[in-house]
Amino acid sequence: MNRLLPLVLTLSLVACLDPDPRGGARGPSAVLDPATGPSGLAPRAVRVPVSGRLAAARNPPLASARPTAASALCPSSGASPDDGLFVAVDGAEVTLYRADGTTRALEVWPAEPPAGALEHPGGVYLTAGPDAFVANAAWGSPVSPAGGVFTAFDADGDVLWRLTRAHGSAWVQTVAADASAVIVRHLPDTNVTALSYVSPDGVATELPGELWPLGAPFPGGHVPARAGDRAGWVTVATGAFTPVVDRPLVLSRVDGRRMVTLHEGVDAPWLVISTPAAVHVIPLPCAGGAAQQLALAGYDEAGWVVFLDEATGAFLRANLNTFEIAMFPYDAGPGLAPLSDCYQPAAAIDAAGRILAAFRDAGAAQVRRLDPETGAWTPIGPAFTAVDDLTVEVHGDHVLLRAFARGMTYCPQQEWGEVPAGVRTPAELGELHLIGPDGADALVAGDAWGMSPLSGDGLCGAVWDQDKPGTWDIVDLPTGAAAGLAFGDAPTWLR
Repeated sequence: MNRLLPLVLTLSLVACLDPDPRGGARGPSAVLDPATGPSGLAPRAVRVPVSGRLAAARNPPLASARPTAASALCPSSGASPDDGLFVAVDGAEVTLYRADGTTRALEVWPAEPPAGALEHPGGVYLTAGPDAFVANAAWGSPVSPAGGVFTAFDADGDVLWRLTRAHGSAWVQTVAADASAVIVRHLPDTNVTALSYVSPDGVATELPGELWPLGAPFPGGHVPARAGDRAGWVTVATGAFTPVVDRPLVLSRVDGRRMVTLHEGVDAPWLVISTPAAVHVIPLPCAGGAAQQLALAGYDEAGWVVFLDEATGAFLRANLNTFEIAMFPYDAGPGLAPLSDCYQPAAAIDAAGRILAAFRDAGAAQVRRLDPETGAWTPIGPAFTAVDDLTVEVHGDHVLLRAFARGMTYCPQQEWGEVPAGVRTPAELGELHLIGPDGADALVAGDAWGMSPLSGDGLCGAVWDQDKPGTWDIVDLPTGAAAGLAFGDAPTWLR
């Protein structure tokens, strides 16, 4: 079998063909090619937000974007001016920020504290879903809470429902698009937790047994949950827990369409795709018989999951819509090796099923994207040297790269030889780069740790201003346009 061609495995297969993905004839030499331009791409403009902590002078010069006023937050997101972008907590106050920079104060505290609660507010904790979010306004401290109020809001800041609790510790674990939610309660004077399901109209139902939620509720009152080492669905109307399969759970992912779980199976690991109404089991015979040998490398809600198979050294990809699996070599060509890391596989997968992974040669590291049809790995984004880790995230049709400088992680320090011309050395704390669908490279922050979680579309971020405590730079990542806003905690994105 040609090394560059994927091995497509249908559900009827019981064993892997060609278990060594590195066997076969080798194709053309693949190397990091700095001749394509200073960023590792074809020559084009590079954009960067205004910040004093960005590119070091030793790197190629970058054009600077002018900051915008707060009246135009994240224009690349395509949001309407009155759309809510994020919610921010500042002390006991909660504020909704719209795309045009206007704000709406949210009422999360009742006039009187719940019976038995302390008289002073302790804090507000936010949990967001696709189109709704819940504010947990607690009295006392997180260590010793003494009651509080849960309030669900839609994306415009209108109240959908409100619940009051009198005693003990509780928090919102997940929120669905219809504002249904799962609340985890820590039972007083015990180490036991219990779940409450809250319907879209705010009616709370206690769920029996010792359960842990695996994701947001599904329509009709179905909660993905774990009971012991089994994954399954809880039907709220009956309280019944139905396991998806009677096999131990290894890992799980839940999106708005399905629950995806990996189990120790019989003779081979089982990948299970389930909804409250249906279950599909896919044996994974390429994994050497043990699910623990599969490391989750990427997940895309459009319908893809990819594992790094330690038994074969290859990527194992599953189509969650057609239930087909395929194996791809973790090999970009002579002179290149996977960039070792210590957190998780430095890989991802996009909506088209293309795998992205970081590779290195003696002098530089760069992310490459696999074309599943041809087996070719194409470089994207800049090539870096003097990094200890290089991670990749897919956000829609944009790719975010985090280049961690030496000594900025707990990963083993990488050794680098002679550096080719045009390769970037990251700033002291590392760098974040956003690669657009046209290949344009935007340096969005000179601190790989300083960026809060991004908006859902990957086009908006928030950077803590270390020089101005209590100030966040809201950055439109594709253009670098930034606006400084004052609030305490990292924002909770709604889009």
